[in-house]
Amino acid sequence: MTQTTTVNTCDLLIIGAGPAGLKAAQIASAAGLSVWLADENPLPGGQLLRQVTQSPFANPQTLFGKEYSERRSLADVAFLPHVRYLARTVVWQVTSEKQVYLLEQSESPRQHVVQARFILLATGAQERSFPLPGWTLPGAMTVGAAQLLMKSAGLLPPADSILVGNGPLLLLFAAQVIRAGGRIQAVLDTTRTQDYLRALPRLPKALRHTSRDLFKGITLLRELQRAKVPYYSGVTDIALEGETQVTAVRFSHRGHPIQRTTSTVLSHIGVIPATQCANALGCKLVWDDEQHYWQPEVDERQESSQSGIYLAGDAGGIEGGEAAILSGQLAALSIVHAAGKLAEDDYQQQHTALRQQRAALRSLRPFLAALYPIPKQAQKPHDDVTICRCEQVSAGEIRQAARAGCIGMNQLKAFTRCGMGPCQGRMCGHNAAVILADTQQRHVSETGYARARFPLKPVTLAQLALSSDDSET
Repeated sequence: MTQTTTVNTCDLLIIGAGPAGLKAAQIASAAGLSVWLADENPLPGGQLLRQVTQSPFANPQTLFGKEYSERRSLADVAFLPHVRYLARTVVWQVTSEKQVYLLEQSESPRQHVVQARFILLATGAQERSFPLPGWTLPGAMTVGAAQLLMKSAGLLPPADSILVGNGPLLLLFAAQVIRAGGRIQAVLDTTRTQDYLRALPRLPKALRHTSRDLFKGITLLRELQRAKVPYYSGVTDIALEGETQVTAVRFSHRGHPIQRTTSTVLSHIGVIPATQCANALGCKLVWDDEQHYWQPEVDERQESSQSGIYLAGDAGGIEGGEAAILSGQLAALSIVHAAGKLAEDDYQQQHTALRQQRAALRSLRPFLAALYPIPKQAQKPHDDVTICRCEQVSAGEIRQAARAGCIGMNQLKAFTRCGMGPCQGRMCGHNAAVILADTQQRHVSETGYARARFPLKPVTLAQLALSSDDSET
């Protein structure tokens, strides 16, 4: 049987149907560009607006805030007549000529080959993993994963769940569970008194532009207090207990050792840009010393170091939901302008206004970075703590490789196989780089980052052999 290959064409292919990608699709399609929008999820919205078009809750606004419902119309952009939306679709290959191979994993799987004039990466963020003793046990997962289950299927965590880490999402999720009628046993916050003092000088600038967001945090704390949820701050020495399942969590609070019995521990220490696609495309990544992560280098037009490849939203640097929407609009305007559909004067006027609005919203980030640093325990895990879950590589093995002369993340693959599993270092790469740099007393930026390669996620040979005949569409 001969495989048929039909190459489609489009002006703009957007990868990621979160708020940034959806806003970009709206702007670009309204300007007359042909737009393809691909996303791995079954419905548009990303993590921020997950399941907003088909929420399992009768009144999701009560649980997730009024912004969740107010942005409902943004998800409808995916279904506009001039936008070709592909749900449950994995991008498994992109050539240097911007020919994109898409695998649609629906009930009738099929492959699409698209020759794009421009590509916009709106792949969002991913949680920064928190390598703790016992974090690979069943019953341990991230807060973001638990929130995904809640938003998409209405599933609440067990009533004995304990939240561990720091950052706004920790309090937000606890409050959402309580609003939905659930229960959280306790919140273990690693934020210390000195973190508040370090963040204080950055507070005035944050208050000038984003005071509403700051007051939300105070409101969330009050919600937990009213629900009588025990809240521990400045927690250290966290460890999960159990043989085949999480049974308890140990920690120190104000110098006192404490143990609480639990079946579920949900961790969170912030998010980082999802850079895998940009990395595989050869886009230059730069180290952000304040936010402590790698991010793609973009110019003021949101274009990467690779011509015709643009970024929007948290994929280009963590900035929050509202700012992500503005960056999607900014990237789309730049693409529309580059396509010759927007006059120079109009572009410059709109471009300047959008950048000013986004800069104001992003003024909160330095304050949050100072207030919620990466816990020392995550940066200096014990030798026996697993870092790479795919290949079962421990922190001690990475330190041993560092002492043996391993100089960077790509070399670490050869020394330990760290980052060579199905996730290609998505979960372990950042932590491994920090350990490598710390052991050799170097700056983490000097270790570089592991080069990602297509396919970014496992794809079977049977799927690759699917026909890509799109002639009927």
